[in-house]
Amino acid sequence: METVTFSDRIFKMQEAHLLRLIRQRMPKPFRDRYNFLFDKLQDETLSELEHEELLQLTHKLEERQLEYLQQLIELSKLNGISLPEVMEKYHIRPRKKL
Repeated sequence: METVTFSDRIFKMQEAHLLRLIRQRMPKPFRDRYNFLFDKLQDETLSELEHEELLQLTHKLEERQLEYLQQLIELSKLNGISLPEVMEKYHIRPRKKL
């Protein structure tokens, strides 16, 4: 029988916490509104007020993307492997959408 050490339990807790954060997506209402405004931007039908809202949403999205990368790096450090290796180990694919 394999003995689970305290450090093993801490590792598993940290790993689970990071994976939960990494897999978190922006809420659906946020994604829907962002996509709606972005489409209007592409169509050149965005009002000034909508443009300001899109800038705010973009800022929030960029903050979340930064957190996502930091969490991936932390998971990589925790495992002592490179970022591509950690993404392969946990089946994490680069995000293409919100």
